Amino acid sequence: MKSCLALDLGGVVLNICPTWEEALRGAGVTAPGSIQGKVLNDFPQIHTFQKGEISYEEYCSALGDFLGGISPEDAAKVHLAILKEEIVGMSDLVAEVKAWGWKVGILSNTNYPHIDFLRDSDRLPIGKLFDGFVTSYDAGFNKPEPEIYSFFQEKMGVSHQEVVFFDDFEENVIGAREVGWDAYLVKPDGTSATQIRNILWPLRN
Repeated sequence: MKSCLALDLGGVVLNICPTWEEALRGAGVTAPGSIQGKVLNDFPQIHTFQKGEISYEEYCSALGDFLGGISPEDAAKVHLAILKEEIVGMSDLVAEVKAWGWKVGILSNTNYPHIDFLRDSDRLPIGKLFDGFVTSYDAGFNKPEPEIYSFFQEKMGVSHQEVVFFDDFEENVIGAREVGWDAYLVKPDGTSATQIRNILWPLRN
């Protein structure tokens, strides 16, 4: 019986900045050099940090260098500015699912500063609705590695048969299905709440 909704963060729950240029604008920080067209994945340390392999201080220092020589303090502002706003309708959806008696948790390839910001920011009140947050930083594994799905089950206190999962990357959905989860692909087009509702509501009984 299904009793737990697992959601990816960026593209499913929140809109995020796809480029460093947009994150800089969001943070109100000017980079000395041009980073036009540089997407988040163009900075490799974002992946090592989100697996907990380097410290936040090391990450911010490296990010500052990557962005043309800004300070680590400004780099930290840019890092947090990656998170934008809640996708329309997600708070209502999460609240409704919790009213069924289900647990609702985040499962994301991300890091503790983003999760701390999500939990504590008045700008993102949806963060206070979740029952748990499982990240690659905590688990030491990225989706679609199977260990991160097991880590989620342990932290949330559920079995694989209980979980319904939504992500905007096909490989993460495939990884979840391989460990026995019901998993579905979401298009990151700002309509994730509607997409999830159309799939999830028939599964609730």
